[in-house]
This record gives sequence, structure tokens and C-alpha cells, in this order.
Amino acid sequence: MPGFPPRNSEYYVSLNRGKKGIALDLSQPAGAELARRLAARSDAVAENFRPGVMDRLGLGYERLRHLRPGLVYCSISPLATPVHGRRGPRTTSSCRASPASWA
Repeated sequence: MPGFPPRNSEYYVSLNRGKKGIALDLSQPAGAELARRLAARSDAVAENFRPGVMDRLGLGYERLRHLRPGLVYCSISPLATPVHGRRGPRTTSSCRASPASWA
């Protein structure tokens, strides 16, 4: 794609143009604390862990909403169903979904 380094595919650029990225180890206290500090300054948090993982990490909606009133918390479960929601028979299975498919 013209104007972009050759290491980035058009697909990558279409999903990530203008974004900044950071890698955090949320299982470590310092990583989880930095995630909480970022959430406190953010308009939205989107996650696609299995149900309960963000709560165990101290990053669930109930905790983060107190840090940032009005926070939009988007929790994706690719294997959830309209009938069962996040408590269905396959919601604890792992699955990968592109954030572009969330919209």
C-alpha cells in the first residue's frame, strides 16, 4: 500500500491505521495495574477472553466502571449464542475473532 512500510499488509493497515499498541502481561500485578490506569483514561474497553477471565485479573466491568464512570465495556464471546448468552455450553472454549468483526 503506498505510503506505508512494506512490512505491513493492506489488511493490517486497514484494521490498525492510526492506532497505538502496547503489550501487557495481565497476569502480572504491574501489567494489570497499568491496564486499570489506561482504562481509567479511556472511553471504551474491548476484550475477548473466556467468561470470567477479566474478573479474575481484576479488570472486569464491575471494577473498571468505578474507575471511569460512563466507560463502555465490550465483552465478546465468539462462541456465545443468542439463546444461552455467555453461559452457553461452549462459552468456556477458546476461539479467535478479529476485532474488525466486532462492529
